[in-house]
Amino acid sequence: MAPKPSPGKMRILIVDDSAETLEILRRQLSAAGYVTSVAPGVAEAIGVLEFNPVDLVITDMKMPRLTGLDLVRYIRENAPETEVIIMTAFPCIDNAVQSVKDGAEDYLTKPFTGDELFAAIERVREKILL
Repeated sequence: MAPKPSPGKMRILIVDDSAETLEILRRQLSAAGYVTSVAPGVAEAIGVLEFNPVDLVITDMKMPRLTGLDLVRYIRENAPETEVIIMTAFPCIDNAVQSVKDGAEDYLTKPFTGDELFAAIERVREKILL
């Protein structure tokens, strides 16, 4: 079992097909002390996860080819110790429910505030530390 992350050493992978969103989140999270990596899609995220385990994946729901739900399912099967937060600009109750059923820890609707993002990350960090 991997050691539990300390608050500033949490490893986060951000997955979004928007380069702008990736950069904004990477900067925010890096400035807050998190160790971050980015991927522009699910296939690239899987490539990162195969060689660089992370504590948390923050992924967009709607992306070309494979979706955030596909990534959640992959993570549950292949990296069950990794937590997931889904973010979406197209909120849907059915998707939110399915995300949680499939193993996502949280579901954020874009645009979200920094406070909302950090509160969701803190909930995940507390769960990991338990």
